[in-house]
Amino acid sequence: MARPSVADKDVITVDEAIDFYHLSKFTVRKYLREVETADFLAFYRGRKLILKAEFEKFLRENPEMKEVLMHGKSWQRRNQA
Repeated sequence: MARPSVADKDVITVDEAIDFYHLSKFTVRKYLREVETADFLAFYRGRKLILKAEFEKFLRENPEMKEVLMHGKSWQRRNQA
């Protein structure tokens, strides 16, 4: 049996989210370390998982954050400009 594709999953790993949404690995991991809870996060045995529908909603409602997560620019540096 073939593994389901990310497009078919409701819950994905952080690495799957990075690849699927073409995000910066370093910036996403840094952001997830800084944020303790978010509507799109689920925890399973100490691992952070992404609820895909909620994450897509987060990216839609926060286009500036999507830009930061995609291109790896520092959130603090961007706000100072």
